[in-house]
Amino acid sequence: APQYRGDRPASGHEVIVCAHQRGTRLRWNGHGRQGVYTAAVVRGERRAHDNQKPLALISAIIRDFMSPGESLIDSFVGSGTSLVGAKHRAMTAIGIDKSAQDAAYAQRRVDAAVATPTAERPE
Repeated sequence: APQYRGDRPASGHEVIVCAHQRGTRLRWNGHGRQGVYTAAVVRGERRAHDNQKPLALISAIIRDFMSPGESLIDSFVGSGTSLVGAKHRAMTAIGIDKSAQDAAYAQRRVDAAVATPTAERPE
């Protein structure tokens, strides 16, 4: 994650937590790979939220940590990247955010993702 103010060093990494429902079988779809992901920070006009994650990054995490038929719940939905990634994989997704503005933006992104033909979807 970058340090935008420039008044201290930027962090070299950011932690993302993936939690599973109690009683479900945990599964790692990474096939022996390390759980380390690298992605460029979303910048410019494409950036709708201060902490927006790249779709390719979130899609890779969903692929590696979730199985078909599971549901994704994001309690800090922000710009909705996780919901878009889940929809691209035909998964059920629920987003929650304390900001009505962010929730509305996330809903517009999900609606646009659902309307996008599969061939045009980023992986």
